[in-house]
Amino acid sequence: MYCDSLHHWLYGKLCDIEATEDQINDFYHGWKNLFNNYKVKTCKSKKYNFKILHLKNKKLLFDFLEYYHRIKEKIDAGTNDDIIKYCKYIEKIFKIYKEIIQKHKFHGYREEINYFQSIFLPENEELIYLNNKCPDKCLHLVFNKKYEKLCPTDEDKVISVKEGPKSCENSPTLSILKDSIGIDEYVRYFS
Repeated sequence: MYCDSLHHWLYGKLCDIEATEDQINDFYHGWKNLFNNYKVKTCKSKKYNFKILHLKNKKLLFDFLEYYHRIKEKIDAGTNDDIIKYCKYIEKIFKIYKEIIQKHKFHGYREEINYFQSIFLPENEELIYLNNKCPDKCLHLVFNKKYEKLCPTDEDKVISVKEGPKSCENSPTLSILKDSIGIDEYVRYFS
């Protein structure tokens, strides 16, 4: 994790000085040469063909994920104004993640994507928590592939409803439950 932190710190510094693509490439070339000449085995340069915006997004995602549990503590202990500020920040980060996934820009973001999913995918506990703390931000839809944006527009919702099952008979629920214990009694009782 130390090397990842070093990389993201460097990304931040390159963003701070508003480095050009050529300067970023020169920096990574120099770093690679330095580590190769001294035969350093740890924290090798990770060369990405990034524009400064990509470096900024990597740093934003990484920092958010590193400090997410502290952010939760602040939300739990915070005032309503604090919660609103944190929710806006979280929404911004989720939008960045969603954009990366929707535009298939995985190259160079693999670590951040895996880290994000390790926190927010298991059992959806964190998404449920955030949805309760930050209502109307649509954070629970971050993994929904139907929508390009985090919060679907009214038009997207109408299309989604039109594509849904026409009636309960078309629902796959019974086929999924057919091997469940007691399903026959349930069907007889409600038929």
